[in-house]
Amino acid sequence: MKDSEPKADPQPLGYPSPPLSPYDRPIEPFVTFARQFRRVVRIGCLLFALLVIGFVVWGVLRISSVFDRYSQ
Repeated sequence: MKDSEPKADPQPLGYPSPPLSPYDRPIEPFVTFARQFRRVVRIGCLLFALLVIGFVVWGVLRISSVFDRYSQ
């Protein structure tokens, strides 16, 4: 079975690897901005959903009051 075979350890490189440049890593201000932007978008979506729910409830109450007027 292939699963029971021992796995080979990674071999070290035969040459020195270059250090990471600043362009190889995410820039911290950009990451912070992206996280804040994502949070703002989520809050905006929740507020929009609450607004839609409120509008639907308002419409239902308005229609029911119109029906109550005509039923009297």
